[in-house]
Amino acid sequence: MLQTIFQIYGALILTMAGFVIPILAIGISFFPDGVKLLEETYENQQKQAENNLKNELTKQKKGRVNIEALSKNIVLLKKEKNKARKKLHYLNPKNIVFSGAFSLTGALISFSVGVAMYPQHASVLVALFLLSLILVVYVLVVFWNSIQIIIEASTAVQDRKRTSEDKIFELLTAIVENTAQSGSKSMFIKESEVGIKFDGQVISPEKEFIFSANKEHSIKIAVVNYSDYLLKTVEWGLILKPEFLVEETSNITSLFTDEAQKIIRFKHNIIQAKSDIQEGVLKVTFLKTGSFNCQVFVKGENYKNKKVSFKIKVIE
Repeated sequence: MLQTIFQIYGALILTMAGFVIPILAIGISFFPDGVKLLEETYENQQKQAENNLKNELTKQKKGRVNIEALSKNIVLLKKEKNKARKKLHYLNPKNIVFSGAFSLTGALISFSVGVAMYPQHASVLVALFLLSLILVVYVLVVFWNSIQIIIEASTAVQDRKRTSEDKIFELLTAIVENTAQSGSKSMFIKESEVGIKFDGQVISPEKEFIFSANKEHSIKIAVVNYSDYLLKTVEWGLILKPEFLVEETSNITSLFTDEAQKIIRFKHNIIQAKSDIQEGVLKVTFLKTGSFNCQVFVKGENYKNKKVSFKIKVIE
């Protein structure tokens, strides 16, 4: 029985070494454009996290704000920075091959030595088997994180393609609207019949929302279709400032950060007529006081692209 377990475990290690690691490395290499876009995104996220962290540490030295709230912000920023750095590591196929190969070699050697010393040194076998198992689990973690990166790289390529398609769609929309006969019914839902709720209020031009600094806010958000028609292939989002620390929760489709802005996107295949989609909450910590210009955008298959500017005022 024990011999069978040893054979199965050894075969598992050899299978992972000969199949899983090469497949992951090749998989990431299939999306060079996506990997490049992700590298830029994660580098920007890491850089912005470092800048925000530096500002928070400066505040701490000057003793300007509540230490408890400030400490929490610093922890969140360090977490965001480490997350970006970790993802950058998995974007390099060489790192994946080296980490996986080194760990699997160690697992195989540990296991082989332990088996060779059995049954004379059973305790040594147990110790080496546990070490081997830990290394195999680490490889599985590498495998899972790499799969996530491959999915993100694929999505990034699709998003770039979709952006190009959106521009073509905008041009076609303008042509259709300009050539439509006077009095004919438009194939597009009116701009005024779709709205975005932010903190329980519909965003309108130049509307101002007020929040306090250095405190996490759970902001309720929703997209509303007031029209009598189905809203198809909907994408909407918020363009905020990089000084706004946004937690990347499961309800967010994508989150992009650079030195000038933070873009949060949400997507839906359809939104029924006379209905709204509750997107849950957006967890935001405002690291800086002042008045900030932000934007919300909405676009869809039967809805012309719309952007609305609004303000967020952050007070002490």
